[in-house]
Amino acid sequence: MKGDTLNNAEWRFKNFLSETFKQKCVWGLKNNVGLATWKYEENIEAIVPFWSDEKSAQVCAESDFPGYTPFKIALDAFVAHYLPALEKQKIRAGVNFTTGMTGIDMPAVELSRKIKEASGPSA
Repeated sequence: MKGDTLNNAEWRFKNFLSETFKQKCVWGLKNNVGLATWKYEENIEAIVPFWSDEKSAQVCAESDFPGYTPFKIALDAFVAHYLPALEKQKIRAGVNFTTGMTGIDMPAVELSRKIKEASGPSA
């Protein structure tokens, strides 16, 4: 997204952590083949984007992933199943990307760790 800054991306990342903890879910995009994936350049790892709310996921589906629809993932399943599967495949997780796929991405294992840290000692 034009005009997006690192500060904006960091704010969206922090918002992702707080909202997913409160709502106990994340949102992804899928079609009849599987999850939406993104690559900035051919020689880098693929990224699977996730959002903290359905509306943001829908906006990106319409602008960047025609034919994909948002779907809700329980936070427990996201941490226990989705992120380990992405890590095993060396696919990065994108967090609260904007249209044009701007945002913070990281190894799935790192996102899992950050979610657990944000949820506090009971996680």
